[in-house]
Amino acid sequence: MTDEVVQGLVFDDGGRVLLGLRAAHKRTYPHCWDIFGGHVEAGESLEQALVREFREELDIAVTRFCSLGDAMEEPNPAVNGHKRYHSYLIEAWTGELTNAGDEHTEIAWFPVADALILDSLTPTARHAIEAWQADASGR
Repeated sequence: MTDEVVQGLVFDDGGRVLLGLRAAHKRTYPHCWDIFGGHVEAGESLEQALVREFREELDIAVTRFCSLGDAMEEPNPAVNGHKRYHSYLIEAWTGELTNAGDEHTEIAWFPVADALILDSLTPTARHAIEAWQADASGR
């Protein structure tokens, strides 16, 4: 069975992307920079899960978002389990961004080019950023 996972990109007014450094206790991608999101719970839509995860992890209420296209399958299912990642661009929210949970030891803004050269960037975050770049260049 494949777990459904949602993740979202957040940008500041200067075009920097927000990343979180995953905590050591996380089973998948510990000590790696990642974007925010998580597993879809039973009975939840992808969109409901996205809103819930951003409330839990960053203490914000997502008010507008759009899909970044096709889902990505987990590149290493033998280690991380079978997962399908659905990526979104977070376009608007209310509240102040805060590292609200225990999933990330820190959060930080990165210029996109700097984020993409991080050795410790998760492949799922890289995929979402690249999908956003492809979408933005096509507008």
